[in-house]
Amino acid sequence: MTHTNFIILALAGITASLWLNTALHAQSPDEIIITANLAPTPLAQVGSSVSVLDGATLEVLGNPVATDFLRMVPSLAVSRSGGVGGFTEVRIRGAEARHTLVYIEGIKANDPAAASEFGFAELLGDGISRIEVLRGPQSALYGSEAIGGVINIITKTNVHYIKAEGGSYGTAQLSGGWSVNRDRFDVAVLGAYYRTNGINFATVGSENDGSQVATVQVNAKLKPTDAGALGLTVRYTAQNAQSDPEIDFGTVLADGNQLAKTRRLYMRGYAHVDALDGRWSHELSGTVVDARTQNFAAKVITDPALFTDEEVGGRTTMRYQTALGFKMGAVDQFLTAAAQYERESFSTVNSSDFAGNSFNTSQRQSRTQASLTGQYHAGFTKRVFVDASLRHDFNGGARNPANNFQDITTWRASVSALLADSIRLHASVGRGSTNPTFVSQFGFFPGSFIGNPLLRPEQSTGWELGGEWHAGATRIDMTYFSNRIQDFIDGNGFDVVTLLTTAINKPGISKHHGIELTAQTRIGPVKLSGFYSYLKATDPSGVDLNRRPNHQASFTASSSILNKLVVAGSLNYNGNMRDADFRNLSPPLYASTPVILKSYVLASVSAHYKVLNNTEIFARVENAFNQNYQDVFGYRAPRAGVYGGVKVNFDK
Repeated sequence: MTHTNFIILALAGITASLWLNTALHAQSPDEIIITANLAPTPLAQVGSSVSVLDGATLEVLGNPVATDFLRMVPSLAVSRSGGVGGFTEVRIRGAEARHTLVYIEGIKANDPAAASEFGFAELLGDGISRIEVLRGPQSALYGSEAIGGVINIITKTNVHYIKAEGGSYGTAQLSGGWSVNRDRFDVAVLGAYYRTNGINFATVGSENDGSQVATVQVNAKLKPTDAGALGLTVRYTAQNAQSDPEIDFGTVLADGNQLAKTRRLYMRGYAHVDALDGRWSHELSGTVVDARTQNFAAKVITDPALFTDEEVGGRTTMRYQTALGFKMGAVDQFLTAAAQYERESFSTVNSSDFAGNSFNTSQRQSRTQASLTGQYHAGFTKRVFVDASLRHDFNGGARNPANNFQDITTWRASVSALLADSIRLHASVGRGSTNPTFVSQFGFFPGSFIGNPLLRPEQSTGWELGGEWHAGATRIDMTYFSNRIQDFIDGNGFDVVTLLTTAINKPGISKHHGIELTAQTRIGPVKLSGFYSYLKATDPSGVDLNRRPNHQASFTASSSILNKLVVAGSLNYNGNMRDADFRNLSPPLYASTPVILKSYVLASVSAHYKVLNNTEIFARVENAFNQNYQDVFGYRAPRAGVYGGVKVNFDK
């Protein structure tokens, strides 16, 4: 079967099952969406596109790495350099990886020292109860890095289990959690350890590149009164990830022995008070992020691993948010306001090259930002719901030497309209921004790359228009979207004074547009969902952007049989996409050669069988079609793998 036929057949199957199922179920209550607005909102009132991966889906599929689940979200491209543990980027609707903002339990988790990207390579799937993906510019609500969208990760709070798993590539995982839930006090402890011998990332040689990840998280909540709560989240992640050296500006040519040690600490504390019978809320919160990465490199496997550098990123945030709900006539209204202060820091120490020759790139930089945010939400006759948001970021401009870019104002407006009991129109428009990364501003690689303190923030204007048909458990949605990014930051600029590479704001507009078709239903015990998305994303010169497939599709099915056996399967299609070959560069332009990465289908099948009331065994096959594929040119990806294990639930 060709990949084109796969898409047609999958979509035809989804459509047929949806129409057959129309009259089988009554209308279910609206799902509450946490991320779409500053306050939880029913799905029927949300004007922006949002996808939800619920805990039941994550549990039954069972993939240990969370990015495997993100492949089931429309217009979201996952690029992993090699096997599990390899550097991983996620792009939403064609935007850059640095335009994807990630929250974990209310903590902005992007790393200031890693190009303002989140470390997806170390995000394990176990312990996650829900993932929400909000697409389109969301800076009016969440600030910088939200040009493409926001991924919100919510963890489990009611847990009493332990799970062990093993399988192909020397893979083993041990995870579990325990919670105490009382009227006035809740605490949950989650832990997971994952290791794999991995595969050889390079296309030559045979040395495998393994990875180890450990995560511990504690959530605690105290309710001294019915109207007040105190909360604390502490999350710590440690990863040791091997890889192969990139030679000739980025293409893996050597079977080497590189190692990255990453340690990340996330903390959030808050105090919440409700007044006026819960209609007026106040919350004061503070978050701390400390991310440290040490890199060790060897040119070939016989070389000792040499320490090259340590990169440290930090973020401290203080935030006050208040929300008031009220009614005027027949109109339900909600006002939310927030004030925030944020300090980011970046430092590097003690660098050397592959041969052990020392050079000094040590530096310490920091920058601050204050912001004010307001949002208005209103519902008219329980059929039309509107949102309007406005945010102003005070970057300091010339008053702050580390923030040479000016203040930014972003906004968003959306509408959701129920035209009939089963038909809903939704639309949104907004302006987003992303600040220059620390490396773009201040440089890092002496003799080859210097920073540009005159960079301006990237800005985008995006809109979408969609329609949804729903009946019972069935939903079909089609959405058209467009996003235009200006002041696009390119790290391959040229400084005429030093004759070195630098970052520049490219003239022109980077244009992104596409279509998303999503569907979900239930036929008896069988739950079905799927999507097809088309994307066209170009840089300001009109060239297709790398690692963004034009066509993507996914189909997922799960079913419970006699309350003993649960089976699930997924098919994820990734179409042809452009990438770059950096071998054989020659002066003066050092231009790369375009290459096309072939399309592929990743199939996964899993089964869970309850052998006792509180004990289940499970098995899973990943890449069941044994596809030979690449997400990034020059990097191998894992072939088929078989895994199995046991889980014991102590609350049953």
